[in-house]
Amino acid sequence: MRLTKIVLLVFIYLAINSISNAQIKKGTFITGGSLSLDYGNTSYSISEDKFKVFKIDIVPVLGYFLLNNLSIELDPEYSFSQTKTPFVYQDIDYLKDKYQTFGLSPKITYYLGKKSFLPYFQFGSSFIKMVGTQESFNAQLITNHSSENTLALRPAVGFLYRLNDFIGLDMNIVYNLLNIHYKNDMFNTEYDFKRRGIQVYFGFKIFLGSK
Repeated sequence: MRLTKIVLLVFIYLAINSISNAQIKKGTFITGGSLSLDYGNTSYSISEDKFKVFKIDIVPVLGYFLLNNLSIELDPEYSFSQTKTPFVYQDIDYLKDKYQTFGLSPKITYYLGKKSFLPYFQFGSSFIKMVGTQESFNAQLITNHSSENTLALRPAVGFLYRLNDFIGLDMNIVYNLLNIHYKNDMFNTEYDFKRRGIQVYFGFKIFLGSK
């Protein structure tokens, strides 16, 4: 992942060269929201096929500063994804999946930098519940309902530009590590799949009680 290394090196350089005494004070509350469009790769343990996934995430932001520049967040998540796969398995020509995902993400974030420009490091995890509809096409259309439970790890770096003491524009670059176990009783299949990829969020944050 050469792009990942470049982004990380640029972030570290900016962070080291922008450290100052400016702080977001202990006791400050955070609220806001972000939106992400994701396009990644997925591979299966029972097949060499790889395919692309389109995904949109909506993430409200809720947090609190335990210490100066150190915050915790507990963010609810909602996402929608759709895939179409040339999946040749047990006489199935292809699959079409639609999923809705509901999740809860605890995060810890450390901010540094100048008053208006604040790079930050973040580590988070997500507890995810997926519910979906799966359609398989061969001689006829067959519809199946399935579900997945996932624990995701999400290290991230970000940049916050504060327009004033109360509101800022936010960009968050997340590296997703997902290991998912899937079971489908209708097709009598069970397998594991992994998801790895970069996801970029754009949003805003509001700081309450920062004075």
